[in-house]
Amino acid sequence: MIYQKKFVHSPNSAIPQCHAATITEFPDHSLLCAWYAGEYEKAKNVEIYASKLGAGADNWEPEFPLANTPGYSEGNPILFTEPTVRIWHLYVTMLGEGWLNCQVKVMFSEDGISWSQPEIFIEETGWMTGCKPIIGSKGDILIPLYLEKGVCYVLKIGAKGERTMSQPVKTPFGVIQPSLAYLSNGRLLMMMRTYEKEVRNRTLWQSFSSDDGLTWS
Repeated sequence: MIYQKKFVHSPNSAIPQCHAATITEFPDHSLLCAWYAGEYEKAKNVEIYASKLGAGADNWEPEFPLANTPGYSEGNPILFTEPTVRIWHLYVTMLGEGWLNCQVKVMFSEDGISWSQPEIFIEETGWMTGCKPIIGSKGDILIPLYLEKGVCYVLKIGAKGERTMSQPVKTPFGVIQPSLAYLSNGRLLMMMRTYEKEVRNRTLWQSFSSDDGLTWS
């Protein structure tokens, strides 16, 4: 096994900072990476950029803008490839000051180059993307989400697009950015971190589900 390290994005005077990279793989083993970049986190010129690495290629292709709402800051891109090879791009647009005023949006693509127009995925503000969806044991898409105020959820998307939101996962200190993984015993594990403003107890938390993420310990 040979490992290579390559820079996808190089900061410059126009976009000196970048953050929250995400990556997905195509069936032919080519890769698509996305991230947000701008003057600084939450700046009004922050856009989401993407780049593709062809199968067997040595260098990433030139980056291109993936999502840009003029006058607003974008953030937290998530790339996810369905078994049908359709690619999801989930992200947030900051409609006001701070993450509490974000709205989750979604775009779709078949090749990572041509994309659908952005759609509002969750109308209510305050919801955030953070980590990748996974495929549930029954073929549903399980999307980890959180409220910026410190509560985590899993949104299940069924085969016909039907949505089911899990019970909230809470702690005394508030938790954000849930990540999901199946254990060898079939249970679903959620890992979370404490809310960034909680300085007394900066820890990782875990919760378990035996029903594909609908209810949690």
